[in-house]
Amino acid sequence: MPVAVLTDQGMVAGCAFTVPGPKPQPCVTTKWTVGATRVTANGQPLLINPCVAICQSAEQIPGGPPIISSSQTRVVAT
Repeated sequence: MPVAVLTDQGMVAGCAFTVPGPKPQPCVTTKWTVGATRVTANGQPLLINPCVAICQSAEQIPGGPPIISSSQTRVVAT
């Protein structure tokens, strides 16, 4: 089965984040900052839930942490 690793991009939906000023800055990408410390796939740390990440606008303005809507629960990693 496919796995999510630290270099993967997450899908962002429903972000209403704005910064002061006239231009909305909704999140469009997710930057994962911490993955599993002992479990890897092809040398990349696996993503674990709860995740450590930040959502970013198209101009790389941080918008806060993502909310993961689903993940598999059959494997436990740290």
